[in-house]
Amino acid sequence: MIAGVLVRLNLTILSLATALHAFDERLFAVRLSSTVQPDSLIHYNMLLAWWRHGDSPRGFTLTPSPYFIDMLIEFPIMLLAPDFERFSYALACAYALLIFASLYLILRIALECGPTFAIAVTAVSIVAFYKLAPWHFITHVFVVNHTSELFTTLGVLALVHAWFRPSAPRRSYAPYVYALVVTACVASSPFFIATYCVPSAIAAVAILGTEYLNRRRLIWFLGLTAIGAMVGLISLAILSRYAWPVRNDHYQVWWKSYRTFRHTLIAEAGGIRVFWATVVAMAASTGLVIAGRRNRRWSLSTTFLLAFLPACVVASVGIPIKRGAFDGAYAFRYVTLPWLLVVSFYVATAARLAKSVVVAVLRRRPHRPTPRWLPWCATSLGAAGIALISTFHGSLTMYDDASWTSPTIRCFRDAEQRGDVRDGLATWALGRYLNAARYAPDWSSPHVIVQMRVQPEHPPSVDPRDNNLVWFDRSYRGGNGQLNFVATHLLLDDDLRFFRDRIGVPDRTITCPTPINFRFDGKPTFELWIWDRVDAQRKLSDLVMHDNLRSPFAPVIGDSRMSIDPIWGMRGVPAMSELVDGHRVWRRSAHRADEMFAAINAMWLPSGHYRLELDVSTVASADGAAPVAEVQVHQELHGEIARFSIAARTSHAAFDLDIVSRGGATSGDAIEVYLYAREAELIEISGATLTLVEPQGIDPFQIFR
Repeated sequence: MIAGVLVRLNLTILSLATALHAFDERLFAVRLSSTVQPDSLIHYNMLLAWWRHGDSPRGFTLTPSPYFIDMLIEFPIMLLAPDFERFSYALACAYALLIFASLYLILRIALECGPTFAIAVTAVSIVAFYKLAPWHFITHVFVVNHTSELFTTLGVLALVHAWFRPSAPRRSYAPYVYALVVTACVASSPFFIATYCVPSAIAAVAILGTEYLNRRRLIWFLGLTAIGAMVGLISLAILSRYAWPVRNDHYQVWWKSYRTFRHTLIAEAGGIRVFWATVVAMAASTGLVIAGRRNRRWSLSTTFLLAFLPACVVASVGIPIKRGAFDGAYAFRYVTLPWLLVVSFYVATAARLAKSVVVAVLRRRPHRPTPRWLPWCATSLGAAGIALISTFHGSLTMYDDASWTSPTIRCFRDAEQRGDVRDGLATWALGRYLNAARYAPDWSSPHVIVQMRVQPEHPPSVDPRDNNLVWFDRSYRGGNGQLNFVATHLLLDDDLRFFRDRIGVPDRTITCPTPINFRFDGKPTFELWIWDRVDAQRKLSDLVMHDNLRSPFAPVIGDSRMSIDPIWGMRGVPAMSELVDGHRVWRRSAHRADEMFAAINAMWLPSGHYRLELDVSTVASADGAAPVAEVQVHQELHGEIARFSIAARTSHAAFDLDIVSRGGATSGDAIEVYLYAREAELIEISGATLTLVEPQGIDPFQIFR
């Protein structure tokens, strides 16, 4: 017995070491050409802003999938990790271990074997999973981005087998706990519906009529799964409506999504090989299901899992295409679980065939007792595993020369330690890393970076998806923050001109190196523009506090009315209007008619009924009956959704409109308002307000449709 335990222990060590070595090697290859992936820092900045500064995490907008399960895994790691580099590596390693453990449970069920054989097959499957995957098929498995669905889906499948197979002991609580588990997984990531709920329902139908599943048990299983999924969606809808903004993604029509998927798959190195390998695996698995139902050559649990594979592939590819979510190589994160299942299918099939051959050969030979020394030779396996562990590349550190962000972070840290910079503004590509670096225990900075979004022909604006909205409630950071710099990374010439004109010429500048893979504009350096003047710092605060994208309608803020400042909340078209004493002015004598002369900057609005009010002063042309101005409302990706006219002698124009965002009752789509001059001699806009008259009701299907 001791010898058997020794064999299993050493084989486990070797298997884990082999699997983790493949993980470490692939992650090292990814890091040779990139920084820490930005997605791994979203929760890092959100949770540590709460833990270190007391800022409510509800002020941060959740991504389309909240990933609450991932947060439970991340939080203890981020508290223990010395910096974001080691946090990122530890998180990726935790994911690798969870994938290994969940896949082991499934392979042991599918192969109907003991733990030793299942561990070995799992290790080979994991090695193939990491080593053979095309680049964009594997990069997401190291970060929070449809990664938890891998081990939660496999874990729930193992739970179903443990609790609901005919030979399992009856547990009165099992149906209720199962429904709660599905609810938690769907609320954490609605994509769990594609990876588990839909495929498991199809796989259950495949074994209908057997001793495992009669019609009554099938209805119970489908009903519990559907109830769990629905409660998860409703819970998420309630959360996003009343407690925490959940951002929706921008989806295109299904045929464009399919065309993008096809072209991207062809362009991806190794993509076509993966496609044909998947098609063959689906066909073979379907054939084995049919043969298994007829001949009963393997267990019904194995038949269920074989049916689950093609169903999962179809659902994980078909549902994102149907909702228009495939928009490029980044979207291959949806097929990570199918890729793992396909690889495991080939490895498990080969292992089962090899085992059958070995057993057949051994049966023909006379039985001989196992030499006593042979099990002890298994220690060489454990020793090989330990030796393999010693070759791991491991994590970089925040100041490691091999880290592409380290020169930037050193430059920024030195500037802060000299007292040059406090709070500031930067684009997301840089802001995520600078914020994350400041949370290192040996730094523990009290300052933050407000992240901007920049785009052509628009002024720089606060990005509500990457900032804590609580910072912009009533006063900037409750009066405890002091903005004094702007990082010029990725700022366009118009953006630089905007800051010079609105804030003034910086008092000092500091030049820092740009991480290699963030030189999208080809510039190897960027500057920190620093203002020491109190009036300039006040203007920076005015910029972020009067930006329309600060999202006061988010649940954590709870405002129903937003004032729009003509200085910071509106923009003028060059040579079409001018800013005079804080008012936006158009004159026929100086500007062209029938053209857009001003625009209200984008507002991030949840679905609902709104009232837009404009304080205007107009001088009509000779024909006083014609409209003096026209208001057009545009929704991101939808174009014009409403149009209104302003009559002559109007001093307070009010319009009602309905906003229907794809995100439903969440802080969802960007809305812009354009102002056109018509039959007027003079138009002066002195202010505007937007009021949320009635928010839209909860629709759980709309959030992630």
